[in-house]
Amino acid sequence: MSNKTKKPIKVVLSGLDNAGKTSMLVSFKRMYGYEDEIHNLKPTLRIDYYRRDFLDLRLNFFDMGGQSKFRKMYIQRKMYFESIDLLIYLIDIQDEMRFSESISYLEEVLGVLKKVSYAKDLPIYICFSKTDYEFIKENPDEYIARRAMVKSLLRKTFPEYNFQFYLTSIYNLYTIIHMISNGLRRYLIGYDEIQDEIIEYRDKTEIAQAILFDHTGLVISETFNPKSKDYELENKIDKIISGHLEFFGQLEDENLDVTSIRGVDGEFMNLCYQFHLYDDLKISEEQMKSVMEEKKSGNPYYANYYFSIISSLDKSILAENQINEIISKLRKYLKDILIEYQEPRPLKED
Repeated sequence: MSNKTKKPIKVVLSGLDNAGKTSMLVSFKRMYGYEDEIHNLKPTLRIDYYRRDFLDLRLNFFDMGGQSKFRKMYIQRKMYFESIDLLIYLIDIQDEMRFSESISYLEEVLGVLKKVSYAKDLPIYICFSKTDYEFIKENPDEYIARRAMVKSLLRKTFPEYNFQFYLTSIYNLYTIIHMISNGLRRYLIGYDEIQDEIIEYRDKTEIAQAILFDHTGLVISETFNPKSKDYELENKIDKIISGHLEFFGQLEDENLDVTSIRGVDGEFMNLCYQFHLYDDLKISEEQMKSVMEEKKSGNPYYANYYFSIISSLDKSILAENQINEIISKLRKYLKDILIEYQEPRPLKED
């Protein structure tokens, strides 16, 4: 079984109490059926930990409880903020009364980061949590004003930091996956080659969006058609992709293999293809047992991968006709990334 050393990545979720940190982490862990658990959540006491592998990375998440007494403890003990690879700071966009308090705590966090020599080139992700579609739909002008005000204030107050802003909602899982995945890409070797291939495929087929996921639902690479960039359309596409993510989670939990799934939502065709890096045709039934052992051990070479496409109905045939070619190329690049994890034993011919 695979015992390769994965590169550790420390991801910290910080912010006030009730900002949505634990809800975000629960939805990220569970992928589907998490609504009841989130409904019954209690305040995080100190820090919750969660670990997940992503290709050749080992992700270590730290959910830092946001109650006042714990926030003071984190600031006093700088070890909590040492060796961070990705900091996600959550601000509840629906709780305008606590914006000032949240920004004040962020200032304290940034002060600690200076003491621990946090690399200035590393972005700090400011997450406007609870950006639920219904909230925006009912209060569009108010929402836009709130977001603009906070962004402007942060950039003026802390001009030396590289803030990147994201909108997330636990009711739209892809918004969370998208943000976390973006923060991890700088650590993925071979990302640029994969991205170039997906962009070329998008331009050839004129699809609205294409995304490559690993078996945990994290995004390896994605691209969208800039002609289709507006909030209503983004929300619709995000909802479709969130549905794919829930489906992936169920497939992985039940160890099921599928070739593809498809559906139609209004004027869009959504397609999803599952593929492996190994050659199914060269594996006997007995050897498949070894493959399953490798999957369970966390060997990413034997994991499932998913390629999702959102296309207007008039472009879907063209997109499908070229799917084998793009998946073949993606398979090659992923093999190159995971060269150290390829173990030929299960793939030997009888």
